[in-house]
Amino acid sequence: MYRKRLLAALSVGSLLLVGCSSGIREPPLVGQITNNQVLEVQVLASTDDAEESASGGVTRSSTTLELIRSASNQTVGLRFTGLTIPSGATIINAYLQFRAKASTSEATSLAIQAQAADNPLSFSGTSYNVSSRARTTASVAWSPAAWTLGTAGSAQRTPDLAPVLQEVVNRPGWTSGNALALIVTGTGKRVASAFDEGSANAPLLHVEYSTVDTPPVPTVEARISTGTDDAEESASGGVTRSSTTLELVRSTSDQTVGLRFSGLEIPRGVAITNAYLQFKASKTTSEVTSLTVQGQAADDAVSFSGSSYNISSRTRTTASVAWSPAAWTSGVAGSAQRTPDLAPVIQEIVGRPGWVSGNALALIVTGTGQRVARSYEGSPADAPLLHIEYSATDTPPNINRFAAEPGSVVKGQPISLSWSVSDPDGDPLSCTLDVNGDGVADHTISNCRTTTSQTHTYTTAGRYWPTLSVTDPDDASDTATASLHITNSTTVTVAAAGDIACDPLDPDFNGGAGTATNCRMKATSDLLLAMKPD
Repeated sequence: MYRKRLLAALSVGSLLLVGCSSGIREPPLVGQITNNQVLEVQVLASTDDAEESASGGVTRSSTTLELIRSASNQTVGLRFTGLTIPSGATIINAYLQFRAKASTSEATSLAIQAQAADNPLSFSGTSYNVSSRARTTASVAWSPAAWTLGTAGSAQRTPDLAPVLQEVVNRPGWTSGNALALIVTGTGKRVASAFDEGSANAPLLHVEYSTVDTPPVPTVEARISTGTDDAEESASGGVTRSSTTLELVRSTSDQTVGLRFSGLEIPRGVAITNAYLQFKASKTTSEVTSLTVQGQAADDAVSFSGSSYNISSRTRTTASVAWSPAAWTSGVAGSAQRTPDLAPVIQEIVGRPGWVSGNALALIVTGTGQRVARSYEGSPADAPLLHIEYSATDTPPNINRFAAEPGSVVKGQPISLSWSVSDPDGDPLSCTLDVNGDGVADHTISNCRTTTSQTHTYTTAGRYWPTLSVTDPDDASDTATASLHITNSTTVTVAAAGDIACDPLDPDFNGGAGTATNCRMKATSDLLLAMKPD
């Protein structure tokens, strides 16, 4: 179960933001947290509540809002600013709260919509400025009960307006902090306080919403960092590692280009969600070019050497990605200089059994045509860059073996607790060892891959169940328990120093204890016999 409690309040002028308790809930998705929030904001200016008559005249300075009949049925507009609701948030509940400015009880039927706008402007005095605004498809009907002067209770509160607000915050252009306008039409009459009657009594919008906090996508970026990590191999096999440019791929002939990226902190077996190479153009070129990008099929690719065919002779991944780059303009490092998604190629490498986080990988480019990119030697800051995004899904570590050796010893004698651990992702592992099995860690082992045992001496007899826990950097863990028996030793004195030691097998033995004929000598020290109680 996931447990989270949010208790926070922020008051800014007439804006109140309150975090409410989400209680106990299951998270909607692994790695996501649902936060429920409450937002309340009042009308904050004369130009943010307005009445439009049937003839189109707009009044913005009245101390009351007639919902809806004044001299005739009118259209009422209400605008609320600074709504810190994230785009795409789920609106759970919403309502308008009015304060009655007159006692009224006639039958009244109202409809509430929102302006279909990302960030609506204040109301102007222009004719029909309220009714001419585009409105949401969503609409909520309200038949309010009788109102009593001075009351701001449930009778003055609209039904749930969530469908109306949801349509607005789902708009592509909605941004947290925008304004929202509501438009009220209908028949009948209820009279509410307006902003100009007193800001404390102005209409209030109450919104409850939820958001999902998604952790950022793990991203690794590595740039060529040494001259031996970008190289060109000619058709005759000669390898150049010191050029200031990389011809992709025609130079005097079509060549093979190698790019190596080191220190890639990517756990083994993660899902690669996106990857690309980013080049910077060293020359303006536009000829038709067709390239293929593969990876070296190796766990930890080594730098390129000057040996003939050192690039093309390397075993390559089955996965490959085709690239037909658009025209390049010298000095530009944009989308035209960026490969398509290389995820299949990178996935094949990091999925290898021998891949370990921190290893290097090499990419190999072949094809026809020409695009000319900056190399490390040409400009280290503009050298090719590898961008990788991956899923943070973590595979837990494993305790392959945990044992107490020997399984039974006398108290006071040392015992060895040994183990073997592994991690499918290749992550570093730490362990805690609870020698008594009481839930308290007695030893912490920072690297329990290389340190594989711990000696402990038990001073009290009994049965023990020591527990080993292994944890990776993402807090995924595994636990194992061993069993051992610590015993007491029992010492029995057979003969004490100075006692006469008699030999019952002596032929002179006659059953007479203490006689010289059947006893040979005195014991010179205690003769002890140690026995286990079991």
